[in-house]
Amino acid sequence: MRSEEKTGVLVRLGENVRRFRAAAGLSQVALADRARISRRTVIKLESGTANISLTGLEQLADALGVRSIDLLSESPARRTQKLLVHQPAEGNVLIVSEEDVRQASRWARPASSPARSKLRGEQGRPDQGSRYGARTLPDP
Repeated sequence: MRSEEKTGVLVRLGENVRRFRAAAGLSQVALADRARISRRTVIKLESGTANISLTGLEQLADALGVRSIDLLSESPARRTQKLLVHQPAEGNVLIVSEEDVRQASRWARPASSPARSKLRGEQGRPDQGSRYGARTLPDP
């Protein structure tokens, strides 16, 4: 593994540890106690400057109530959900991100637009049963 790849993995691990710790409402000391590692190690992990063994990674994941892979995976906040939008009448196919749909819908159509309602669904998510045929695509 190249140095910059290793650094990227450590930074991602640190971001995820910090995010999951905050979501769990844990202090660095509480996380260290639960994971049976030192507070200093938690600080270094969160800053992206510490390596951790597989055993330590498992202990950390258990303490946070997540899977080990979740600690190493790209943060959902940085991941872009892709959508395939197909309008059969026009024959258009467009791949966009959910954020693109949110941004465009703010200025492209009035709030009461049927097209906007169909794309947004009930909870701000694409309506998979709409006549526009929007469906979620898996991450690349």
